[in-house]
Amino acid sequence: MDAPPMSVETRHIAIDVRLDGDEISGRAGDGRGQPKAFEGWLGLLQALDGLLCNTDEEPSALPRRTSWS
Repeated sequence: MDAPPMSVETRHIAIDVRLDGDEISGRAGDGRGQPKAFEGWLGLLQALDGLLCNTDEEPSALPRRTSWS
C-alpha cells in the first residue's frame, strides 16, 4: 500500500542569537506566543523542536530521553 501524501507546511521562525566565544544563547519564536529561550547548541535544537511541535513548554521542562534502547 502507498503511504498517504504528507502535507507540506512552511513556518517562519525568528532567532535572536548571542555569541560569546564558543557559547551560544538567545531566543527563538514563531510569533504565536512567547519566544523560547535557549542556551547552547542543543538548547537551540530543543527550542526549534518545541516550536515545530507546537509545545508551550520550556525546553528544560520537556521529557529527556535517558536511554537509546
